[in-house]
Amino acid sequence: MTLRVPLAKMRYMTILSVYAPTLTSEEGSKDRFYEVFLDTLRSIPRSDKIVFLGDFNARVGSYHHIWNGIIDRHGIGNTQ
Repeated sequence: MTLRVPLAKMRYMTILSVYAPTLTSEEGSKDRFYEVFLDTLRSIPRSDKIVFLGDFNARVGSYHHIWNGIIDRHGIGNTQ
C-alpha cells in the first residue's frame, strides 16, 4: 500500500506499507513480491521522501553471532 502525502514547499513524502513473503514461501511468490516492490519504487518521483513501514522478516535470536552485522541479538528463539 502506498500513500503520497503533501509536505511544505511543494514537496511530497511517499509512505509504503510492505509485508514481504516469508522464507518458506514459494519462490514464485517471493519473485512476484520483489517485482511489484521494485516497480512501485520506480514509480515514486525521485524528489519524494520515502518512508517504509512493514515487516521485512528481520531475524533476531540466539545465533546472532553467525549473522554479525545482519541480525541483532535482541529476541527470543533462533534464526533456524
